[in-house]
Amino acid sequence: MREDLRGQPLVRQFITRSRKVAYNGGRVPSFHYFDEDHDEDHDYLPSIMTIMIHAGAIYDITFNRVPRYNFRQEFVEYLIGNG
Repeated sequence: MREDLRGQPLVRQFITRSRKVAYNGGRVPSFHYFDEDHDEDHDYLPSIMTIMIHAGAIYDITFNRVPRYNFRQEFVEYLIGNG
């Protein structure tokens, strides 16, 4: 996430999904994180998202049954600094 945000510092939205599913996220720029990159049983990434929500790092904006989140600005500043 840190490297993604450093490369595209204005993007705040990200989607979690399987590599087996094609998805057009629309016109809002977003990062895509894949279940398969984090654990074989695909339960690991949703747990991380829950922890991040509870910690106040992200918030859930899911629609169309696609897990979608926004980074909170304070978390972005923590990851990449204030400038």
